[in-house]
Amino acid sequence: MSRMKIMLLCLGVCSVIAVGTYIYANGNNGNPIQEIAIESNYVYTVEKDQIGQFADLVVLGVPQDNLEKRKFDVKYFPKDPRDNSDAPPAIENFQGFTRFSVDEVYKNATGLKISAKSEVTVAEPIALLQDSEGKKIIRQERYDELKAQKKYVLFLKKSPDHDYYYIVRDNDGMELISNERELEQEVKGILQKHNIGS
Repeated sequence: MSRMKIMLLCLGVCSVIAVGTYIYANGNNGNPIQEIAIESNYVYTVEKDQIGQFADLVVLGVPQDNLEKRKFDVKYFPKDPRDNSDAPPAIENFQGFTRFSVDEVYKNATGLKISAKSEVTVAEPIALLQDSEGKKIIRQERYDELKAQKKYVLFLKKSPDHDYYYIVRDNDGMELISNERELEQEVKGILQKHNIGS
């Protein structure tokens, strides 16, 4: 076999593997999951340099579930009774709930007993929907959800009405641990940045 034929064969095999991997990774029977970013216009109630002070709970830990295994709450506006179209109702609000296993607690102003090996529920501005067109992820614009089995330091605010927590200033209140071999040093730097324990 000539070199050219071997190269073309290798290229063909690599292409098939790449396409198969893409389809497998995106699931949904070969159809990629559509992502919709919802623009949000609101003002944070706390400045970036006050995240640590504003947080009720500061913890190190790990989200337990992948996005597809999380619970979601999606609220819709009521449909106009005069609307006879097949259009789906407009979304009013949405959130996803992530089980977060706590490894360490650095601040607890909740009045609740939360310690290592506890689990808290974190509300995130993201949801996974299934409709006639397939699966769709809706998320607040510029928000990156917590990734399962990755370590984070979270700065959380307790919901006044429910048994879950919000991340203070969304992405600003979550710090992904980039190097677990340097965990202690990295966490120390994060806590100092947000004036926790200093």
